[in-house]
Amino acid sequence: MPKRAVWVLVADGGRARVHSIVGGELDASPVFEREGPHLRSRDIGADRPGRTFAAAGSVRRSAIDPKQPLDDTEERRFLATIAEDLDRQHQQRAFDGLVLVAAPRALGTLRAMLTPRLSRALIATSDRDLVRRPVAALRKHLAALDGVHITKT
Repeated sequence: MPKRAVWVLVADGGRARVHSIVGGELDASPVFEREGPHLRSRDIGADRPGRTFAAAGSVRRSAIDPKQPLDDTEERRFLATIAEDLDRQHQQRAFDGLVLVAAPRALGTLRAMLTPRLSRALIATSDRDLVRRPVAALRKHLAALDGVHITKT
């Protein structure tokens, strides 16, 4: 019987990487890495906002503001892509279990985007932003999480 593979997603709103744990060993090389567009609201919305005509009275035009900041929209789009990639890989049996380690806001967004099948594969979550930290810091953090079996090295 092959050893059970657990994937660890380490993410924030603009970067993500996935490491694999097999037989209690965390692979230092990521299975995959993704980087979002890293655009700020002022960069994305550099052109003028959309305009509309007033419904009543004299003809007036006013700018339309987006309902949520543009950074949030790009972050949600990026995290949705990550969730879709994970679901596709899980369907192909690339891994059995999943651990999410993400910045608090990204973790909440990711949880909401997980399919029911992927939610059942979830072993543990942690609201820590370790995406820019070395693998040794991730290994130490994972060893302290309940439900995650990793050798301490």
